[in-house]
Amino acid sequence: DPCDVAIFYRLNSQSRVLEEQLRMKSIPHKILGGLRFYERREIKDMLAFMKVALNPNDEVSLLRIINVPARGIGKKTVETVIDQARKNDSTVFEALKLSKTTNYLKPGPKKKILNFVGIIEKLQEKINAPITDFYHEVLDLTGYVIGLKAENTSEADARIDNLEELDNALSHFQQERGQEADIVQFLEETALISDIDNTDFESSQVTLMTLHVSKGLEFDHVFVVGLEEGLLPSIRGDRFEEDVSEIEEERRLMYVGMTRAKKTLSLSLARSRKVWGQDQMNASSRFLDEIPDEYLNNNKLVSRSSSSGWRSKTGVSQGFKKTENADPFPDYESDDDSFFDDDFSDTDSGLKKGTRVKHSVFGLGFVIEVEGHGDLAKVKINFDGNVTKKFVAKYARLERI
Repeated sequence: DPCDVAIFYRLNSQSRVLEEQLRMKSIPHKILGGLRFYERREIKDMLAFMKVALNPNDEVSLLRIINVPARGIGKKTVETVIDQARKNDSTVFEALKLSKTTNYLKPGPKKKILNFVGIIEKLQEKINAPITDFYHEVLDLTGYVIGLKAENTSEADARIDNLEELDNALSHFQQERGQEADIVQFLEETALISDIDNTDFESSQVTLMTLHVSKGLEFDHVFVVGLEEGLLPSIRGDRFEEDVSEIEEERRLMYVGMTRAKKTLSLSLARSRKVWGQDQMNASSRFLDEIPDEYLNNNKLVSRSSSSGWRSKTGVSQGFKKTENADPFPDYESDDDSFFDDDFSDTDSGLKKGTRVKHSVFGLGFVIEVEGHGDLAKVKINFDGNVTKKFVAKYARLERI
C-alpha cells in the first residue's frame, strides 16, 4: 500500500525529481510539512517573471513580481498605477510605461516603476535565448539570488537551493527537447503539473518529507535518499573547519530517519547530480561508512576512501538485512579507479589554484582547489560573499578574469 511507503531527504529542493518520477508513474504522493516544488514562493516568482516577459499583459503575474525582490514599490503606488490603467482603459503594463511621459506618479515612485519596466523589457529582448540562459538572465537582472544571500538565513539558503533545482529542471527540459525547447512549452507543462498535483486523490499516497519532519513517525518501508557529502551531512557555505556539533546534528537526523522504518530501509545516493544544470560528483556520505557491514544486506558499498571523490567499488544503494526483497536500486559498474588524482593540481582548461573566475549565477570568485584532470576534473571555487561551490570544470561555464 502506498501509504506504507515514505521517502526522506535532507533538503526540500530534493523533492522535485522524486515528485516528477512518481508523477510519471502515476503513483499518488503527498509532501508532509511543506509545499510541492512548483508551489513554492521563489519558484512561482521565477515563473511569473517568465510569464510577464512572454506576455506583459498577464496582470496576475505582473502584480505578483512588481515589487519582488523588494524595490520600494509600495501598495499605494501599485493602486495608483491600477487606477490609471482603468481610467485609460489600458493594461497595467501600459500604465507603467505611461509614467515615463506623464506626471501621474511622484518622482520617487516613478523612478522605481521605470526601473521595473526596464527589467521586463530587457527580459523580453532575451526571450528567444536558450531557456537556461534566459533563466540566468532573470536571476541576474532581478538580483533575486543576491537578495537571498544577503539575508544569510537557513530559510534563504533553502530558497536558493530551490532556485538551483529549477535550473536543473530547465536544463533537463532543454536536453530532452533540444532545439524545440522554449519557455512557452515549459510554462505550459508546469501549469499542467500544477493541475495534476491539485487533484484530490482519494487513494492512499506515498509520503515525501525532509528528515526534520520525520521525527515521531513510522512507516513499513522507508527510503532515505541523497547520502552524499554536502547533502547528508549538509554543510552550508565554505566550511574549511567543520563544526563538530553540526556534524553531530546531521548524524542525529540520519539516525532519526533510519529508525522510522518498521520493516525495510533502503539508503541511496547518486553517482552524479546536477548543480545549476551542471553535472557534479559528490563523495558518498561518511555516515555510510559508519554502518557495520553485518547490518547490510550485501557488501556492495561505495567506498568513501577520500573526502574529495569516488573510488571504484560497485553499488550505489544499500538495504539492511531485514529487507525482505532484493535491492530496489540498480548497481552501477566503474572500471575507473582514478576519478580524482590528489597529486594533480591543474586542469586541461588551465584553471588552477588562485585563478580569478566569473560564473553566470554566483558571480566572481577564486579557484581554491583543483581535483583530477581531463573531462572529470573538478574545481572548488570560493565566490565573493564566502559561498563555495564545486564544479566539473568541463561544464562549469566559467570565465577567466
